[in-house]
Amino acid sequence: MSASVIAAVLDRLVTLTGVDAAFFDEAPMSNASGGIPEFPYVILHDDGTTPDYTEEYECVESTRLRVEVYANASNLESTVRLVKYGAGAYNAKQGMDFCHASLTVTGQSILSVVRQNEQRYLEKQRDGAGLLVYRCTISYLIQANLTA
Repeated sequence: MSASVIAAVLDRLVTLTGVDAAFFDEAPMSNASGGIPEFPYVILHDDGTTPDYTEEYECVESTRLRVEVYANASNLESTVRLVKYGAGAYNAKQGMDFCHASLTVTGQSILSVVRQNEQRYLEKQRDGAGLLVYRCTISYLIQANLTA
């Protein structure tokens, strides 16, 4: 069980994608061995959490986040698919899309995980083989009910 929604999502991204690295907020300039991080990799951005209250004074928190996938053209779509759907069918809830039952956070019950937006960009860098690098940004809204 994770201490926060962001920690739970970061753990899930590492498990889902099988990439060597998933980073929070930005990728480091070098990996543990001193080289440039290998593509593909994933960066998670926290876009903030907003509380809302029901008539019964129950707190529902809405967390917005962005997942950025960096990869060359040959593996961008497969890595994006792993983030969204996992290794299964699109409706099997194995990826980030609709995975509310799989995210476990201390003191919170996840109500929904909904993909809001998806955009692709060409980056101004190349991978180790000289291939162009692309970025796909996927935005999610996660709503959680505080339980304790």
